[in-house]
Amino acid sequence: MNLIGIEVYIRFHYVESLKDKRRIIKSILDKTRHKYQISTAEVGDLDSLDTSSLGFGMVTNDPKHAEVILQKVINFIDTQSEVEIFKIEWLKA
Repeated sequence: MNLIGIEVYIRFHYVESLKDKRRIIKSILDKTRHKYQISTAEVGDLDSLDTSSLGFGMVTNDPKHAEVILQKVINFIDTQSEVEIFKIEWLKA
């Protein structure tokens, strides 16, 4: 059994309130959770207006498959026009 995750640090464009930021985060987390069947959470910079960190993880028997799925998550986030990824940390246990 392998636990694999990523922490994705993002910067927001055109966000004027925490309400706007949380709406964007909720959309990203909900879409990735449903599309890729992974665990998701906002894990850092909760009160910052311009940055946030999002956590994504999964438990699997095949770590290569998990890496492929998590790379798809990164690619999905990268296509979102409201945010820019500025750092990614891979976590393995």
